[in-house]
Amino acid sequence: MLNILINTREKKRSLSLKEKALFLSLLTLVFVALLIPVMQASKNRQLGVDLRGVERQRQLLDEERQVILSLLAEASLPEVILEKASNENLVLEKILGENIKVVTVKE
Repeated sequence: MLNILINTREKKRSLSLKEKALFLSLLTLVFVALLIPVMQASKNRQLGVDLRGVERQRQLLDEERQVILSLLAEASLPEVILEKASNENLVLEKILGENIKVVTVKE
């Protein structure tokens, strides 16, 4: 029995440098092959989060634009203009179309 154990130990051989290098390169290749999909999923997730943030910011800017446009439209109403003029003691007079002279210059 002891003879068998000694013989099996003698049959085992150590790995050569070439085999060790091949094993390490294969192990590295497997690691990289498993790491690439994880990195792609991470990048995809980050891009999705950034896109949602940009969409949210665009929506807020659109809402702000609509508010500004409504304020401009409200400020240009005749009632508002008359009220502002009366608050500042201004007199608005209607200009008759017959008093207007249009001059055009042709070269």
